[in-house]
Amino acid sequence: MAYTTPGAIGAWMGRVFTAEEYAYALVAADSATAFIDGALARSWPGAGTITGELYPLLGSLLYLKHKPVTSITSITSRAPYVTSTARTLIAGTDYRLLDASLGIVLLQGCWQDGYQASVTYIHTEAVPADVAEVARQLAAGILRLRFEPDRAGVKSYALWSRDLEVQFADDAASPALPSLFAQLVSTYRMPVVA
Repeated sequence: MAYTTPGAIGAWMGRVFTAEEYAYALVAADSATAFIDGALARSWPGAGTITGELYPLLGSLLYLKHKPVTSITSITSRAPYVTSTARTLIAGTDYRLLDASLGIVLLQGCWQDGYQASVTYIHTEAVPADVAEVARQLAAGILRLRFEPDRAGVKSYALWSRDLEVQFADDAASPALPSLFAQLVSTYRMPVVA
C-alpha cells in the first residue's frame, strides 16, 4: 500500500492528472513509499491482518511491530533445531495480550535464546501524517522531473528585454523536504543490529 495517492500528489502540485499522468503518479507514489521504507527500515502496511510475522523469543515479553493491536489470531513457537516442529500457543494459557495499545504480549514462562515465534494478528495502525506528507512531496518531485524536466526547481520565468526573471518553486528556494525527511529518520528509524 502506497503512503500517498495520485489525488493528494496532484492537489499538492496544483494540477489534475490526465489518465497517463495518473498512471505515472501511481508509480511515483509506490517509488516514494519504497524509498521511505528502505531508509527507515520499517513500513506501515495499513490497518489489517499481519500474517506469520517472525519474532525472536527471549524472556517473557513480545513486542509486536504494528499497533494498536485489535486481536491476536495465533502464535506458534519453534525451537532452534532443524528437526523441531511448530507448537501452537494457547491464548489465555500460553500467552495474553498485555497492552493492546503498545502491542505487548505476555508469554507464559521465560523463553531461551534461539526460539522463534510466528504471530498472526489484527492491528489498526495507520500511516502517520508526516510519513504521508514526505511520500507526497517525494512523489511530486519525481513527477515534476517527469512532466517538466526543463523546469526542475523553477516556478516561472520571464524574459523582459534583456533581463531574465526566474522565480523558484517554494521547495527549490528553501527545500523543506530534507528537513522533513531528517525528522522522519530520527523519529521512525528502527535500529538494525547486524
